[in-house]
Amino acid sequence: FDRASLRAFRPSWFDAALLLWCAWPLLQSLLFVSEPRPAGAVASLYLFGTWGLTWCIGRVYCSGGEGLSALARALALSGLACLPFALAEGLAGAQTYGWFFEPHPFREDGDERYLGWRPLGFFENGNQYGLWISLCALVAVWVAWSRDATDRRWRVVAGAVLAMALAAQSIGGLMLASLGALVLWLSSRLRARHLVMAALTAAVAVSAV
Repeated sequence: FDRASLRAFRPSWFDAALLLWCAWPLLQSLLFVSEPRPAGAVASLYLFGTWGLTWCIGRVYCSGGEGLSALARALALSGLACLPFALAEGLAGAQTYGWFFEPHPFREDGDERYLGWRPLGFFENGNQYGLWISLCALVAVWVAWSRDATDRRWRVVAGAVLAMALAAQSIGGLMLASLGALVLWLSSRLRARHLVMAALTAAVAVSAV
């Protein structure tokens, strides 16, 4: 209903990667796969609804310094909002989804961790939760220790969400969060072109390995 903000939005090449991601199942069904499951149009519609729509909302409302700052704080708080089911499911396994609907079809997909269980909540699977809570922890720490942070309560939020990410024991998510922390640290000490060159060099090296 916010037509003014929608009219003011101007797509750019920055949006092309996400557009291709959402349209890929449809393109794949037209070019490569004769009988995809699910149908290419259905899969693309799902991606546009879950990824494309949220991306569009973010681009409309979270561009610019003020919008990005609001997004960072929202991500930090969204990680903290997972705390109730994270506490319950970390001790007893995935069950929150079943209280409201039927048993989650992927509740046992990598749920057992080194200590206890990885929470699931209302996410699609445990890996998705692990990636999400690791992202929220990275952003929460950045918000708490940024130069603009004057409210010390953000440090409490950051500590709680970081503890949740560590307790989830999703190694891939924690490794990506560590890489993100390194990029944030380097970005304050290197020029943009040097940082881009370092990232491209690392990508080539990793691809070679």
